[in-house]
This record gives sequence, C-alpha cells and structure tokens, in this order.
Amino acid sequence: MHRRSKVRYGLMATALSLTLTACGGSGESSKAAGGPQNPGAGDSAKPSAAATSSAPAKVEWSPALTMGQPAPGLYESPNASGGKFEIAPQKIVAGKPGQLRIGEFDVREEAKGTPYFIFVKYTLKEGKPASPNPLLSASLAVLDENGEKLGINTVDLNEENGCTVPEIYLGWDAGEARTLCSTIVLDGTKQPARIAWHADAVTPDDYKKGPSWTWTTQ
Repeated sequence: MHRRSKVRYGLMATALSLTLTACGGSGESSKAAGGPQNPGAGDSAKPSAAATSSAPAKVEWSPALTMGQPAPGLYESPNASGGKFEIAPQKIVAGKPGQLRIGEFDVREEAKGTPYFIFVKYTLKEGKPASPNPLLSASLAVLDENGEKLGINTVDLNEENGCTVPEIYLGWDAGEARTLCSTIVLDGTKQPARIAWHADAVTPDDYKKGPSWTWTTQ
C-alpha cells in the first residue's frame, strides 16, 4: 500500500506539472516562448516615438536688440502704401497716470494705467510711401516674457502729455529720417520684457521670431 501511494503521488505531480506548462505558469516556459514576463509594465510607460515627435518645438526669442540699434533688414508699413524703412527705437520714457488726461476728461476711457512714451526713428531706405504721413507706430508692440502683447497703444498724444506732435509733411524723400513717438498704456498686471515692430505679426511666436528690443525705460 505504501508503494501504491508513492506511484499515485508521482502521477499527480506529473499531471500538475503538465497542466502548469500548458497554461504558461512556469517562468522558464514563458521565457522560452518569447513572451514578456510582465507585459505592459515597461514599454507602455515609455512615450512612443510618434508621440514624442508630434510635440511642437518651443519657439525661442530672437536675440534682443538694444535701444538705438536698428533692426536687421528693412520693413514695409501697411499704413505707408509703399516704401521700406529702417526701424530703430531710441528710448522709452515712463510717464504718470495724470498725463493721460486733458482737463477733466480721460483721453481714452479704457486707457487706465501708466503711460510710456516710446520714441522710434524711421529712415526711408527704399521706395516712396504713397501716404505722406503714414501711421508707422501702429505696428509697435510691447511684449511680456512669453511674447504676449500688453497695454493699449494710443498711438500719439500732444507734447504736453509726453509725445511731441509730429509735423505735417508733404511726403518722404529717400534717406530721410524722422523720430516719431507712440504712447503705450500699461496696467501693471504683467511686466513688459521687450518692444517689437512687426507689421505682420499675429501670434506670440511671430513676435519672438522677429526683431525686438529689451524693455529699458528712462
């Protein structure tokens, strides 16, 4: 009887081993079959090559220019209807909130904050504008560190309020340079980082790629 028990135990152990092997329960059998020991634990945690390549590249700022330094290249203003200009901001003068008022009235009701007067030198290098007095400073923008536009551009005010009144010209001559002033009103919620002149910029990335100057006030 003792011998029969041993035989029966051996048959049961053999059957159990065959069952585990067929179900893939043995670790060695899984390796031999080429299957992963812990499927999905390693590969699924890693981003796929397609997902990595589809992430948009971060746009970096172009090197900052300094006040008085002209932008590389020449630029056409949409308000000039012809002519290519060299653009060179000269200075930024910080004003006071009271300078936005004429008598008892705000110059612009929505212009609440501190005015900054930005002086930009424009030199006609090529062609001739069809408009004798184009509004060149309309393409000027103040940007935060992310390239987002800040403030309200009131374009120009009178000399009493920080910007000199531009003279009335009959036209531009080749090589002629004029320094024009534009008033930008900032509410202080974000800090300005740069100013830019770009006739075609729409997005922050557009401004980052174009010429821009370090924000420096007097």
